[in-house]
Amino acid sequence: MPKILYTVPTGTPFAPRWRIEDEDDNYWDEKNSCWTKEVTKAGLFLTSNEAGRKIWVLMRTQVPGKLTKFTLPFIIEVKGCCPVSVEELQEWLAQNMEIHINGVLLNECMVIVTTNYELEEKNE
Repeated sequence: MPKILYTVPTGTPFAPRWRIEDEDDNYWDEKNSCWTKEVTKAGLFLTSNEAGRKIWVLMRTQVPGKLTKFTLPFIIEVKGCCPVSVEELQEWLAQNMEIHINGVLLNECMVIVTTNYELEEKNE
C-alpha cells in the first residue's frame, strides 16, 4: 500500500518553507533521497508547489504498472468591472485553490490528482 504524503509548512512568515512528511511521521530527506525520523534532516522546499511536485514524483514511484492519464476540465469564470489578466488568475489560483481527495486507491491502483494552471482566455 502506498504511503500518503503531505506538504507541511514550516519556517517563519518572512521565510516560509515546506517539508514533506508521510503518514508515519517520517520526513523526506532531499539531500540523501531517503526517509528519516529526524526533522532536522528534512528537506526544505522554497514553495508549496516545489514540495508538491516532489510528492508527485515520490508517489508515482511507489506503485508499479502502467500510467494512464485522464483530463478533467474546470471552468473558471471571472466577472467584474476591473480586468483580470491570465497571469493574475494563474497566480491567484496557485495561492488559493485546494483540491481535497479522500483516498488515493481505486481497485488497488493509486490515483494522483495534479493541477496545471495554464489557462486559455475566452471573452464573451
